[in-house]
Order: sequence, then C-alpha cells, then structure tokens
Amino acid sequence: MSHVTRQWSVLNTDPTKSLLEKVLENRGLTTPEEIEYFFNHATHDFHDPFLMKDMTKAVTRIQKAITGQERIVIYGDYDVDGMSGTAVLFHALKKLGALISYRVPHRLDDGYGIHKKFIDEFEKINVSLVITVDCGISCATEIAYAAEKKIDIIVSDHHSIPEKMPIAAVAILHPLQKNCPYPFKGLTGSGVAFKLAHALLRDTPHADMIESLCDLASFGTIADLGPLLGENRTIVTRGLHAFRKTKWIGLEHLKKTAQISSDLHPLDTTVVGFKIGPRINAAGRIAHPYIALQLMIQEDPEKSYKIALELETLNNRRREMTEKACQEAEYQVGKARDTSAIVAKNTDWHTGILGLIAARLSERHQKPAFIFHDRGAFLTASVRSPGAHNVMDMLKKVAPLMTTFGGHPQAAGLTVSRENFGKFKETIENMLIPIEGAEGKKIELEAEIDPRDLTIKTVEMLEKLHPFGIGNEKPVFMIRAAKITEMKVIGKGRDHLKMTLECGEKRIDAVAFGMGDTKMRRGEHVDIAGSIEKNTFNGKTKLQIMVQEMKTREMID
Repeated sequence: MSHVTRQWSVLNTDPTKSLLEKVLENRGLTTPEEIEYFFNHATHDFHDPFLMKDMTKAVTRIQKAITGQERIVIYGDYDVDGMSGTAVLFHALKKLGALISYRVPHRLDDGYGIHKKFIDEFEKINVSLVITVDCGISCATEIAYAAEKKIDIIVSDHHSIPEKMPIAAVAILHPLQKNCPYPFKGLTGSGVAFKLAHALLRDTPHADMIESLCDLASFGTIADLGPLLGENRTIVTRGLHAFRKTKWIGLEHLKKTAQISSDLHPLDTTVVGFKIGPRINAAGRIAHPYIALQLMIQEDPEKSYKIALELETLNNRRREMTEKACQEAEYQVGKARDTSAIVAKNTDWHTGILGLIAARLSERHQKPAFIFHDRGAFLTASVRSPGAHNVMDMLKKVAPLMTTFGGHPQAAGLTVSRENFGKFKETIENMLIPIEGAEGKKIELEAEIDPRDLTIKTVEMLEKLHPFGIGNEKPVFMIRAAKITEMKVIGKGRDHLKMTLECGEKRIDAVAFGMGDTKMRRGEHVDIAGSIEKNTFNGKTKLQIMVQEMKTREMID
C-alpha cells in the first residue's frame, strides 16, 4: 500500500555531516563565505540599479517627463507580478510628482501584452511616455506603432528574449538581454519595476520610500515563482518584514479580509502564495484586474476596505467555480482513466480558471491535462503538466490541428476549431508521451532524519533558511519506519488524514492532506516523505509532521 506518485531521491547521505550541513550543501553552500552571505542576505544592500542596461536612459527620460509634466502611463500585466510591479512604480512616480495613470489589459478581452487599441487611446489623451511592467519584450510591432505616433515606450520585463527585439523602445530594462551587466538575472516583472523605482528614488529626498515598496515587489516575486536566491531573496525577506506593518492601507485591509494577523500568522511565502496571491489574481481571472490594482494604490481607507471586501467575494466565487469545474472534469476523466493525457471540455467553465482546473487534475493524476472552454466555433484550452512531460513537445506533434498555441514545457495555451477538436482529443489521449529522465518525476528529499532530530529546536534551526521558495524549497526529509499508532479522516470532504506516529521513542502528530482514502491501518510501519513544523494550539507548541507522501516498509525491504 502507498500514497506515493514519485520516485524518492535522498540528496545527501553523508554520515559525517549534521542535518543543517546536509541541507546547506544541497543548496551548494559549502564555504563559510557562502553560508554567511546566505544567512545574512537581508543585511546586504541591493545591487546598484544603474548596472542594468538602459537604466540611465530610462531614468533620464522619466525625469524629463516629470519636469515637463508629460502624461505618463504605466502599462502592466494582469497577474500578480504585473499588478504589484505597476503599484510599485505608481507609488514611486506619484511621490516624485509625475502626472501618472495606468492601464492593465483584460485577460479575456485583450490577452497578454501591449495592444494597438491602447496606443490609439494614449494618442488621443496626449500620453507621451509609457512604461511597461512584466510585458513588452515581445511586442516589437506594437512599440514601433507607438513610436510612429511619437509615444515613447520604456520596456521593463523578464520574459523570454524573442528573436525580434522591440528596438523602437527608448529603453529596455531586462536583466537577460544581451550585454546587460546586471549581476542578478532572476528578477521577476515586479523585481525589474522595483529596480526602476530604486533608481528613480535613490538620490532624492524620498530614498527612504524604497524599503516600503518591498512588500509589493515581494508579492510578484513569490507569485511568479522567482528563484528565492540572490537579490530576490533580499526583496522577499525585506518585503515580508515590511508587510507586517505595511505602509499601504489597501494591503492592511487585504490582511484583515483574508484573516491574516501579523501576530498570529508567520508572514511567510506560504501566506503570500496561498492567501494574498489568489485574492489579487481572482480579479483578473473572473472580473477585471483593475480591482486588485486599485486596492494596492488606494489611499482612502473607506474605499480600500470596500475593494478588499470585493476581492474577498471574487476569490470565494473563484474558489467555488474551480471546485465545481474540477468535479465536472473528474467525471469526464472517470470515463477515460487509461489515456496518456486528460482532455476535458465544457461551455460553462470560465476561461480565467482553466489553468487552475488543469493544474489540479494534472497533479492529481500525474499526467498532462488539457482543459477546454467550448466557445462554439472554436475551443480554447489551458494545459498543465506534472513535470515529467513536456507539453510543448506534445503540441508540436499536433500543430496542424490547432489555430494557435504557445507556452512552456509545463504550461501552455491553445485554440482549436470545433471541426478539429475530435481528432485533436483522440491524438492527444493516445499519444505515446516520453518521460523526461529515465526515472520520471522525483521528489527530492534533503536527507534521512534521525528520530532524535525530530524536535522543536530542529524546526527553529531550519526556520533560519526562510524565506522558502523556488531554489530554496522548504526542506523535505525521509522519516524511516514510523509506526502509525492513531489515525482518523478529517476535513469537510473527509479528504485528509490526521495521524499519530511513533518515531523511535517519540510520538508525533502528522497531517497528510489529500490522503483521506488511504488503505493503511493502525500498527503499520511506514516511510514518510515530509516536512516538520511547529503547531501552536491553546498556547501549547508541539512538533508536527506534514506528510507529502508515504509508503509501507514492504515497498523497500
């Protein structure tokens, strides 16, 4: 019996090293200098923003616009990264006295990137400077169109560098562009926007504002899965600190409506990723992103609280829509469980939640999921892969059947005509999908943890590694031969499992989300892949194991 879907790989088995040494070594940190920098990153200053290629050009042009009171528009993307970066620049430019406004495209009506209709609007209202956030690097045609209309565009972006660069832009801020000497290449869209704000504010009487923008910049860095190394780690650490007593009234109200207390909750990447990010994204998914952006820049307490309540309502609606759609999709999946991939469609599924449905089913069934919104003459889909399959390789094999497609190895989108859908579905469901890597998807375990190290002291030691995220994941360990002494199913849908485990001479509580259907029984010995944390209840703090996967001893012995 098991609740395991991946190969287990123990990264460090060196018996001469302590648990912390093993975890640090797994992150490539072996010298005293590397370890010192990692633990004391927040005390290090940010990189000089003017090291970024074209930063001087961008700042000079913006300063000219501020002095001449030219109309400036910030054009941001509709996700958390784009909106939080837009808010960062809006606050900075407003403080500097700029004549500033903003635009954000609608996810469904406009789609990603800069659009000519907005450029035409900017011309009519005498906008002379546009600053993009989290978009623009792939919009060479639109930026050239703006240049013809005497509208200057500064691009700030972090997405893949295209073959055709937007050479008509007056400045391009992108750490990955050719000949850019900026030392940290992993900034997200909000991170690049933050560096522009940093450059604009640094040598002014408002330089102290830079620190207060970190919470907004950290939201996009976390939500867009930026690697939490180097400068991203500094942005997020300082951002989470700033978020505790945020300067922005809208964020304070967002904490209140999301029931986040700085005293009761550790304000970490999990809170931002699972409580803040979804609420900001909900507006862009099923309504309009302006709602979330206005919350982040609103200064009126009464108005900002109303917006926060509206976001809470939208997020609850988004959650209900997703749950209902996932149940409907699961019903369709139940009819074709032996297929190579999941393909499901419905006319009622909102386009804004297709990616959420696909991600949920892909993770649950460990196969690529193609989730379609049926729009009549054509169908649009979001595609997600659990990691072992490259969906772009799959789509290239059926390219003639699609109208459009694009994306990344684990996430993509496509459009297919109704007449081609049947053939597309049949081909995808029966496609022989090569697994990337001989062993498929793995779960990487830091080390095997000795029962003697299952202590609150160990948890507190590991907490020094915060913030956790891509590149610095929360440590997951192997706990060998734990005996299940108590267990019960919990949750409204009886989806989860609460256990007491006997580990050596210790009895420790454990929670296993999504394992309510386990066939394991009391008295069985299991190997656990899980993390350890503190659980405080009624003033008492105890150790708790968060189980990711588990399997019986017979599967190894």
